[in-house]
Amino acid sequence: MIVRLESYPRLGELAHISVRGVHTKNPHHGRGYVEEAPHMPFSRLAVEASVTELVSDSVPLPPYQDGYTEWKRSAGGALTVSVRDALDVVEQALKGSGQ
Repeated sequence: MIVRLESYPRLGELAHISVRGVHTKNPHHGRGYVEEAPHMPFSRLAVEASVTELVSDSVPLPPYQDGYTEWKRSAGGALTVSVRDALDVVEQALKGSGQ
């Protein structure tokens, strides 16, 4: 779900997204996995390459603001890979940090 669109001189056009309905392994979570990523900043092109269909154009926004605020505070960057590839990288990083 695209939750915010912005443009920055250094990063270009960004789509801040919230991902729901995934099964990402996370050894730090009580269930051992999470089903959402509340905030992920992507380049517009990466999101366009990842989208397969428009499901809805009017839904309530999920609570992404904390992640967005932290991203903004830390002058974060943007992901340029597909959403699937980014989730795989997150899962591998979490797996490595749990050992």
